[in-house]
This record gives sequence, structure tokens and C-alpha cells, in this order.
Amino acid sequence: MMVIAENGVVILQMIYSTTKVISLGIDYYCLFAVVQYLVQKYYRHTSRELKRISSVTLSPIYAHFSETVTGIVTIRALRQLQRCVHCLMHQLSHQIFDLYAL
Repeated sequence: MMVIAENGVVILQMIYSTTKVISLGIDYYCLFAVVQYLVQKYYRHTSRELKRISSVTLSPIYAHFSETVTGIVTIRALRQLQRCVHCLMHQLSHQIFDLYAL
């Protein structure tokens, strides 16, 4: 057990060590906050770009599907169903390859 020395020297040492620990904690917290902000900023930009690339690669598939649904009567009349299915599968395989290439 500590005994209070003359003029409160022990109390001053305790106060000094407490403020030292608190200031170190604040320094590390500030460093962590800056690192977190930089990682978050990088993630937001990267996420936005990946979303854009995904939309660009899916666009031809949606367009082809829409055209196929619109012209299904003509496709069946001309018996070109296999060609349309093959074209759709080809576009899907390219989209999947592009998705996993990222």
C-alpha cells in the first residue's frame, strides 16, 4: 500500500501516469479512425466500380432476352429456337467469365 509522501508526490505521479495512458489511448484511437476512413473510402470507390462493371456485362443479356421474348412468335415460325438458346448461353458464359475474372 502506498503512503502519501510529503506534498502529495504520489498523487501527482498517479495523475501523471493516468493522463499519460489516456493520451496514448487517444493517439491510437485517432490513428485507427484515420486508417478506417481510408479503407472505407477505398472500399466505396471499388464497390461502385464493380457494380458498374457488373451492370455493363449484364446489359447485353437483358437486351437479348427482351428481344427474344418480343419476337418469340417469329423465332418459332422460323424454327430458330436452338440458335437463340445457343446465343443466350454464349452471352451467359461470357458474363460469368467476366464476373469471376474480376
